[in-house]
Amino acid sequence: MVGGRGLLIAAACWALAGTSLYATNWQVAAARSTADIRQIPPLEPPSAASIKALSLGFTRAAADVAWLQTIQYFGGGNPNERYSALTALINTVVKLDPDFEYPYQFGGIILPLQGDYEDALKLLDAGIARFPNNGLLPYYAGAIARIDLNDSRRAAVYFQQAARTPGAPAAATLLAGVSLTDLDDRQIALAWWNGIIETSSDTTIRDRAIVWRDHLETVLALETLIIKINAASGLPINNLQDLVTRGLLPEVPKSPLGWPLVLNTATGRVELLR
Repeated sequence: MVGGRGLLIAAACWALAGTSLYATNWQVAAARSTADIRQIPPLEPPSAASIKALSLGFTRAAADVAWLQTIQYFGGGNPNERYSALTALINTVVKLDPDFEYPYQFGGIILPLQGDYEDALKLLDAGIARFPNNGLLPYYAGAIARIDLNDSRRAAVYFQQAARTPGAPAAATLLAGVSLTDLDDRQIALAWWNGIIETSSDTTIRDRAIVWRDHLETVLALETLIIKINAASGLPINNLQDLVTRGLLPEVPKSPLGWPLVLNTATGRVELLR
């Protein structure tokens, strides 16, 4: 717990190092009174190095003050605004006090909402390295990679890490498998699903993993058949209905997940039609 003297010194150091922050406060307030949010001037927070140099050793107290400034900056805004200084403010906090855990989670949730995906991932990566037992950090990172960046490979790495970490949402296990399923190496995904089926004590997760495993086995069987037909015939398979037309299948199978399956002729992969 930082004493009152430390907080006073830290606050003074923040003020000295970041005069521009306070100088712009009235400008921000004035700009918010207008309809055009683009008029809001960018904030220029003081650097962690300048605050440390003036903190007289009270860097943790300075981090507390910096965090309060960050919350005031974010909380006093408008949902339609883009908080251009938010990444810098959060980074200042964690540089002053790397063991302050919550700002990593806060940034991992808030920064993606304004499109700062890579900044959020850098922050979360630092948090993961600092707090390897916090399963939420890789889970948030996996969500950014999959939902915002459409990067299944990065998402799979993050979700796998989260799934092995206590405290992560149970969905991390399934999301890791889904992300792996989207990758080129079907065998890795199949091994992941089988591992869940063999080890999970959660019947809901296990039952869902069985459905995904069965889906993947269906897809693998179709892709293997198409490769063999294309290699043996001069007439390539252009869609899954061709397998029925040529008498190779009685009907086009549906995924156990409940969605139709289609052949992507550009990649040769059988995919869900969602």
